[in-house]
This record gives sequence, C-alpha cells and structure tokens, in this order.
Amino acid sequence: MQRKYGAPFVWREPDQWLMILMGESAIGKTTFGLLTSADGKRWTLLPEAP
Repeated sequence: MQRKYGAPFVWREPDQWLMILMGESAIGKTTFGLLTSADGKRWTLLPEAP
C-alpha cells in the first residue's frame, strides 16, 4: 500500500476492531492491508506474511 489506498471495511471482533484496506504497491500491483485497533481510533498495520 505504498502508492495509494482506500475502500476501507471496518468490523468489530469481541476484543478488537479490524480494518482491511485495498491499496497499490510501488510497482502498481493491487494489495490489501489488515489493521487492528483496540479503540477504533488508533490503528496499527499488521506485518505482511512471508
């Protein structure tokens, strides 16, 4: 998600909020990012899987 991102989808799990974002990599490929939040305000991008 280095170039641009958008189209978020947010949902609540029992212990946290989650957000998935569609984005574009530096080489123009579509990517998805998964973020987590305890309060729905401050978000942390989870690392990519190997």
